[in-house]
Amino acid sequence: MRAKDRFKGQSSEKTWLFGILKHKIIDYYRRKKYDRLDMNVEDFAETTDKFFSNNGKWRIQPASWDINPVEVYEQKEFMDAFCQCLCQIPHRLADAFVYREVDGLNTEEIFKVMGITASNCWVMLYRARMLLRRCIETNWTRTSV
Repeated sequence: MRAKDRFKGQSSEKTWLFGILKHKIIDYYRRKKYDRLDMNVEDFAETTDKFFSNNGKWRIQPASWDINPVEVYEQKEFMDAFCQCLCQIPHRLADAFVYREVDGLNTEEIFKVMGITASNCWVMLYRARMLLRRCIETNWTRTSV
């Protein structure tokens, strides 16, 4: 709330606050990652001894991961680009898009909430999608694999 004077109104307050929350969560985990790097190597070695036998083999085999780290990273990059693009499109278009795709409202609910006609709602959703598509195609590139 300290940054409320920097809110430009280019998106809904909800979208803006979720963007801030997302970045705060990312900052928290980044800090947490660096805090763990300060751990003493000898202390770490003592905690890992229980995982290995005397000949260096696993006592209990680690489970296989069902996730692809590259895909997870690409999703994070995409979400960053998507949030930036959502903030760049006109406020009302962003609101209509968020109501439909994030909040899951149907078109009838959207045009009632926004006080617009059904045809105007469809036009706004179309324009929001096209602007988001153009922005994402311009600003998000896959740099992996």
